[in-house]
Amino acid sequence: MAFFNWRLNEKWVYNQDVGIQHTYGYPAFTRFFLRSQINRQLSGLFSLHGGMIFLYKINEDDNNAIELRPWVGGKLRWPGFWRLNFSHYLRIEQRFRHTNNINDWENNFRMRYKLSTDIPINHPSLSAKTFYGVLSYEFLSESFDVDIRFTQADVHRFDAGVGYRQNVANRYEATVVGFQARDEATNNYTLSSLVLFLKYKRYINWL
Repeated sequence: MAFFNWRLNEKWVYNQDVGIQHTYGYPAFTRFFLRSQINRQLSGLFSLHGGMIFLYKINEDDNNAIELRPWVGGKLRWPGFWRLNFSHYLRIEQRFRHTNNINDWENNFRMRYKLSTDIPINHPSLSAKTFYGVLSYEFLSESFDVDIRFTQADVHRFDAGVGYRQNVANRYEATVVGFQARDEATNNYTLSSLVLFLKYKRYINWL
C-alpha cells in the first residue's frame, strides 16, 4: 500500500493512496483499491474530511465485485500527553456494490468511529529517524442499512504495528489488523480475520 499526502496550503490537504490486498483463507480473494480524500483544517485540533474509494475484488468463485464508497467525516486530535497524541475520527459513508451474479447495485449506509495514536519509541516525538508503535481501535456500524441483503452487521477492528519515520517526507509501517464480527448463530463477536498491511507513506509540502 502506498499513501501520498499533499499539503496544498495551511488549510487544505489532499490524500491519495493505492494498494492491493490478498487473502489465502477461504474464500480467497484479491482486492485492488484507489482512495482520494480532501481535508479542511478548521483549527489546530479539528479538521473536516471528504472523499471516495474505488475497490475491485476478485473472488475465488469468480463472483467479482466493484464497490464505490463516498464519505464525509471529521477528526479531533485530543488529548495529548507524554509521547501520546490521540485522534478521534468519525465518518459516515454510503457503499455501492455490484457483483457478477446480481444485476442491481446493492447499497448500505455505514458509520465508523476510530480512536488511534502513534507512540514514538527512540525519540520523544515523531522526528526524523524515529521508530514508533501504531495502535488503533475502530467500530463500524451498519445499523442503518438500506439493503439488508448485503450486511456484515457491526464490526470491531484493531490495529497494532510498528513504523519508521525516515524524515519529514517518508514513513514506513507494518501493521496487523484484526476484525471481530458478530456470529449469526451465537450472536457473539468472534475474530473473523487477520490482515497484514505494509505501507509506504509520502508527505509532500507545497507551501
